[in-house]
Amino acid sequence: ATQTVLEGSAILPVSPSMFWGMTLLPLLMTAFAVRWLTPRMALAVALAGAAVLLSSAIVALVFDNRWLPPFAALVGPLVLYPLWSWRQQEAALRFLRDEMQRLAREPGLLAETAPLARPGRTLGAHMDAVASLTDKLRALRRFLADALESLPDATVICTHDGAIRLANGRSADLARQQQTPGQNRAAALRDLPTLLARAF
Repeated sequence: ATQTVLEGSAILPVSPSMFWGMTLLPLLMTAFAVRWLTPRMALAVALAGAAVLLSSAIVALVFDNRWLPPFAALVGPLVLYPLWSWRQQEAALRFLRDEMQRLAREPGLLAETAPLARPGRTLGAHMDAVASLTDKLRALRRFLADALESLPDATVICTHDGAIRLANGRSADLARQQQTPGQNRAAALRDLPTLLARAF
């Protein structure tokens, strides 16, 4: 103690403003990151904040004999990120479960669908069930498109305002539209008045 007093090398705590600033900054950084960034970037921000805090504590101790307790500042981000991840997974599970139930209630669209995931199942199981339903919807769309294409007459399906959503090849021939591989035929035909003007 005498040598510390004589040499002026006592280790003192940082000022309260510095302590609270360095304690709240990593927490605020993590909170903004989980709100506005992707999960991977939010994790990177949380880890970077912890690394900067520990480095600041070491630098302040070695070069200025000031002690910045890092534990309180580390607890916030290390607790916030897992809680946020858990809430995000719960929200994703709820969304997937609601979407599967909504699709299952659609009359006559999906026959022999996979059984709905129970609430206690994992996110991966819900994603697999949604992927199975999506494959069935794609197959249904291909079936409808093939059925429309096989009709002998020029046929289009449009909305109330005349925007064309589906069209077969004969309607494209009627409108003298050149067939281009990969072209969206309905988008090229645009709307029913345009199709009728081209045809007649």
